Amino acid sequence: MLPARLCTVFSGEPAVRALLRRQAAALRVQLERIAGREEYAVKVYCDRARLIDRIAADSGDDAALSPGLRYLAAARRRTAASAAAEARMDQVCGQVEAALFPYADALRDRPLLPPGAAGRPEPMILNLALLCTSAGAARVKAVLESLEEAVGAEGFVLQRGGPFTPYSFAAGVEEGGPGAAPRSSKEKTHNAVLT
Repeated sequence: MLPARLCTVFSGEPAVRALLRRQAAALRVQLERIAGREEYAVKVYCDRARLIDRIAADSGDDAALSPGLRYLAAARRRTAASAAAEARMDQVCGQVEAALFPYADALRDRPLLPPGAAGRPEPMILNLALLCTSAGAARVKAVLESLEEAVGAEGFVLQRGGPFTPYSFAAGVEEGGPGAAPRSSKEKTHNAVLT
């Protein structure tokens, strides 16, 4: 069965049959592409305040300064820590993607959800859909556990969900049919590496 997007509506069975005849070859390619694979979600959250505090705390001791200079030094550290936190979040997202890349047949960026929408208070900084086999999914789980152990103390939380029907990787009939262009350059890059 080929996943179709939610609320895909046809006027009746003749319309479905006509579509299947018209797009039979492309549908076969799509079915082969997802056969034996499932979709998994990978989300990365970051407690930005915790990360900034950690970076600022690691940047020096101002015990010898007067109270006024200590206040100014702390303000400068927090400003610098805020910029460093943004860079660190980008770095962790890149590490996650690079670590998952070998175990997924395709990766797609998904929209970031607002804090609380996915059951976590921290802001979401990465939301990926992965298409993988069950063996790939087991490696993804192990990789995420290892990464979270490495970055968790900084305020990062890594979550894996699934398996799901691979809707994110189904080029549905409402999008111009199977074989439509990937919605992410990551998928193009990843597929090019695999071939």
